[in-house]
Amino acid sequence: MKEEFRDRLNFLAAHSNKIEGRLKSVENIRQEVVIASINELRYAGRRFVDAWAICSKSEMTEQDEAALEEHFIIAKQYLINADHDLTDAVCIYVHGQIAKMQEKYGVDEILKVDPNFVEFAERMQSANDIVTGSRETRADRDNAYKDLEDNYIKDLLGKHNRLKFAEGLVLTRQKRRSFKTAAMNYIGFIGCIIGLPGAIIGIIGWDGVVKLPIVNRLLPVSGAPEGGTDSNKLPVFTMPLFNPPPAP
Repeated sequence: MKEEFRDRLNFLAAHSNKIEGRLKSVENIRQEVVIASINELRYAGRRFVDAWAICSKSEMTEQDEAALEEHFIIAKQYLINADHDLTDAVCIYVHGQIAKMQEKYGVDEILKVDPNFVEFAERMQSANDIVTGSRETRADRDNAYKDLEDNYIKDLLGKHNRLKFAEGLVLTRQKRRSFKTAAMNYIGFIGCIIGLPGAIIGIIGWDGVVKLPIVNRLLPVSGAPEGGTDSNKLPVFTMPLFNPPPAP
């Protein structure tokens, strides 16, 4: 096998191993496989095997060399596609996590536990803009994705991990508020239950007769201020609620 062919095969193998490492990392973060990237790796693997078969020949024809060149080029492109798919998967996942947290908790609540949340969201939007731009200018796609991998992906994943920690803090705060609210409601309910007998006794009286003062501001009572009433001297309207036991 020519040294040139061996070097190109080694390059493809090393590049494939690097992408598989990234693939596993992304799958661990997303907790699901990245089908698009896996498919591209499979296609690259087929081209690699075909190239290896041709390189293993003792003698190659011009047609073999032309086919080998095609296998090298296409296999490399498949690996690039697989790498780009992983970058897309990270961007889509992190963007989705930001959107879910905003919808579930609201920005104000998140900022209480993660003051850098807005900066993180803006950084994510910049990465999305690069992905969109790479589709509009295909000639610059490789440079765009290199920029994403070198300057965005690692940073976004780090911020994502802090965001997940912040989500735990938000949940803790909400649970504490819920517990406090429930406790106050429970205390209020108990207070009502305790105060109810006293209120009933105050209205009915120990003798079983409902007593309600008749307030008539037009008829001042002796001893009250001019034009006013004295609740202690008001006539009382009584209504038996039940027959009290006879006095001994």
